[in-house]
Amino acid sequence: MKMAIFKIITRKGEKNYVKLYERLNYILNAASTRKELIYGQFVSTVNPYPEMMLAKKSNMDQKGGWNPFQGVAFYEAVVSLSLDDDSDVYDLFYTMVEINQMFSNYNGDHYQVLSSVHINTDNLHVHFVVNNTDFITGKRFSNSESTFYDIVDHLNCILKRNGYSLIDIDTGRNTGE
Repeated sequence: MKMAIFKIITRKGEKNYVKLYERLNYILNAASTRKELIYGQFVSTVNPYPEMMLAKKSNMDQKGGWNPFQGVAFYEAVVSLSLDDDSDVYDLFYTMVEINQMFSNYNGDHYQVLSSVHINTDNLHVHFVVNNTDFITGKRFSNSESTFYDIVDHLNCILKRNGYSLIDIDTGRNTGE
């Protein structure tokens, strides 16, 4: 049975702002993708790090004492197509934009999301970095088990609509690092 794979990697720790910088650079890496395969919602595709940091800093000032740099600073998600999926890279790009918009507007919030289609392996896959701070309200993204299953449901609707294999809820993973 062909299945797509989805995982969310929780990035936390004392130097999570450094990890954010590293993961954004990884997503933008010219050896893995091309400029036209990168998309940002509420964030620049050229230099997203300062914008994401600004969203955190401005909300820290508004909330007084709340530190968006503690705990989880961002989430990284990966959607990997089944090897059986016959996909044109640009069709996958448009599907990625839909998924990006789902993440960025999850529950009516405003999360900055940078994504790119990686074409450096035999298997097309998409990386997403989601700033966990709503850049307008300062609300933090909640990554609970029920959120994970809800996201997989949304992803499967998008994947099905675009003709891709679905994610098996039991093989989708929510991991911490």
